[in-house]
Amino acid sequence: RTIKVGGAWKGPNAAEGFPFGFVQNTMTNAAGDFPRVNFLSGTNYSITAGMTHSIVGPTRFQGYTTTVGDGGKAVIDGGTAGASYALLTLSGANNALEDFIFQNNGATGTVTALNVTQDENLIRRVVVNNVRGYGMVIGGTKAMAVECETYLCNLGAGAFGGIHMSGTGSIALRCISHDNEGADSSGFTVTSSVSCIHCIADTNGFLGFNVTSAFGV
Repeated sequence: RTIKVGGAWKGPNAAEGFPFGFVQNTMTNAAGDFPRVNFLSGTNYSITAGMTHSIVGPTRFQGYTTTVGDGGKAVIDGGTAGASYALLTLSGANNALEDFIFQNNGATGTVTALNVTQDENLIRRVVVNNVRGYGMVIGGTKAMAVECETYLCNLGAGAFGGIHMSGTGSIALRCISHDNEGADSSGFTVTSSVSCIHCIADTNGFLGFNVTSAFGV
């Protein structure tokens, strides 16, 4: 007989969101480095229920293809059946989410796919597509979305769109939001004092930038 102890985690699957909601900043190595969780691309992480990470970082969650940190994107797929739901809610401060694709979050309703509700989180090189409500909401203060892309959001045809910037002091840097569905879809919706720097909104159903509060360009 043989036995294998350890190895790679399976990752999110069906109603199981692990390792989101599990990894903590105390999981340091001997050198004191904070934890980094690598998600292999190639096979979608297919889920049926929303995931939440409410633990304070710093922790990095990042996709890769061959070599860790190579920029390859891991896919979180929420399916196209049932009521819409948030694929991931990032409600713990000071975490990083990098190199992911979030796609599909149900068949009815208008729920946001990626919901960032806490402060000083980094969302980098994340793509959101084919979802019912907003692609992503950056709601934590001093949070950053860097080189992110949203398209084919607001499939539920509500007054939503690609990226909603609502956290005071948050920044969108070199992000693009395009081809979002419905007459009320905006590329960027701004409802707080934020900055959008070198961002592009293109071919959206309503406005490129729907600004209702203080805004920096």
